[in-house]
Amino acid sequence: MENSKVANILNRWSGRPYSVEILEKRKKLAIWQHRDQFLNAFRANQVLALVAQTGSGKSTQVISLYFLALHIMKVPGRLHPVEIVYTSDEEVDRNNYLDAVTKTVVNIHRHEPPGDVLVFLSEEGEVEDACNKISKEICNLKNLVGPMKLVPLYSCLPATMQHKIFEPCSGRKIVVTTNIVESSLSMDGISYVVDSGFVKKNVFDNKLRMESLVTSTISKASANMRSEHASRSTSDGRRGKCFRLYTEESFNNNFDLETCPEIWRLNLSNMILSFWKPDVYDFLCFGYVDFPDVENLVCAFEELAYLGAFDRDCKITNIGEVMSVFPLEPRMSKMLVISPEFNCSQEILSISSMLSVPNCFVGSREEQKEVKVKFHSIHGDHLTFLNIYRAYKQNNEDLSWCNDNFISYWTLKEADNIRQELEYIMMARFKLDLCRIDINNTVNIRKSILGGYFMHVAHLDTTGNYITLEGNKVVTFHQLSNCLDDNKPEWVIFNEFPATGCDFIHIVTTIPKDWLIDSAAPWSLYYKLSNYPNSEAKSTIVYASYARMLKERKLTDGKLGKHANISTFHRLLPYHNNRKRKERL
Repeated sequence: MENSKVANILNRWSGRPYSVEILEKRKKLAIWQHRDQFLNAFRANQVLALVAQTGSGKSTQVISLYFLALHIMKVPGRLHPVEIVYTSDEEVDRNNYLDAVTKTVVNIHRHEPPGDVLVFLSEEGEVEDACNKISKEICNLKNLVGPMKLVPLYSCLPATMQHKIFEPCSGRKIVVTTNIVESSLSMDGISYVVDSGFVKKNVFDNKLRMESLVTSTISKASANMRSEHASRSTSDGRRGKCFRLYTEESFNNNFDLETCPEIWRLNLSNMILSFWKPDVYDFLCFGYVDFPDVENLVCAFEELAYLGAFDRDCKITNIGEVMSVFPLEPRMSKMLVISPEFNCSQEILSISSMLSVPNCFVGSREEQKEVKVKFHSIHGDHLTFLNIYRAYKQNNEDLSWCNDNFISYWTLKEADNIRQELEYIMMARFKLDLCRIDINNTVNIRKSILGGYFMHVAHLDTTGNYITLEGNKVVTFHQLSNCLDDNKPEWVIFNEFPATGCDFIHIVTTIPKDWLIDSAAPWSLYYKLSNYPNSEAKSTIVYASYARMLKERKLTDGKLGKHANISTFHRLLPYHNNRKRKERL
């Protein structure tokens, strides 16, 4: 089989999907296969490094930190001065700064000389909302302003829509984007930059054992990078302008000098699993530019041990060896590796590939909801993604079918390529069974998903809120989740925790609580309840566990003794009031 376009789906350091095109170019370099060894050799020898500056300061910063003493000689590029305009207002609220962005863009269009505008926001949803607000405000001005073209730009947009930023227009072009343009793209004609000062980052919470998208302020290096997009001189010799929606005092006192290294804030389990091989350097002795966070390292080891990748002697297991080959994060690898045990490897392959690509839905939120209703599964979002992939293949991968259903053709095409790569690894390298289950049998599929994501469980409490079993955090379903349309399930597993601001859980599937207490299941070691803080969820599992034990042993109140029975449960369930104890017993 030819080398796939997706030989490594996830970046081992960041955990994010690689760009397939960039990855292919990197793989053609001879140094690709020996990049880790090169870093150590680079540090151990006298080297003259010529570095192309990206504008972020990182190019020389990384090298200067890697050596104890280093002389840097810089040859600056041809950049023109940029006028920085700070806001005179107090701090802009990070939860509602789109009004300030809209006001600034409209004022530029009304009062500033010709020149295109580049607006930096923190996420895709804000880009769409800002475009709607700006369009409405400018339409209300009618003949008071000149023509303009509004162009949204973010990574999940189809390539045809992304290319619109390079198309000429008769009036002013206003590009509204996330931080993807910050260092990777340069556009001609940009005279004005509007910098919100915010960015969304993946941050790993080792107490909750999950990554979350957190809105935070950018660094000074990022702010300077954003302003430099207006540093090209205009046709009449005017300087560009950067409108910063934060005060100069805040910039000087509250912004970090450089961006926090990703290795300090991301889940390290994938990195550890990659390093823990005989042919790779010991990750503890490796010459990191920035040494990983110790608490995150411990949490990553615990996660891999619970997943069965390490044994008690901290040696990689057979299943860990298999998991390390899959270019996926460990939880998804485990879900895939155990799927033949549940006779559903074909279905889990499809689900894994759909989870490895960006959001496949395009269009407005209302249109996305309509699509999800069409492919809806009563058991949750994982099976909805499976239904979408099945329909895509049944319709012969038709582009028009994707457009009619507001689904990104290129995203599904990438998912199909990923699936082929994963199938090759399962079949050719490890001879794992490729089995298919009945389309209406979802039990085994959900058990296989639970086998990888048993650390991401939430329980419906008596107040109607969902509480995560790990960390006791109150969460709610994402607004596009299928589970919102059904009666609230008592127990769910979830794939992502994407926004701590709203405490959403994303990609949710229902499970019965009996599965969590199955002593024969691969996840039974994890649910050692003495390790968990007191909570209603813990009490519910304890009760179900002992009720099941009594049922299996066929013990009656007469044999065990009524008072002994009550005493046993009272000791195990100290977090319930007396009324609830009596009702349950």
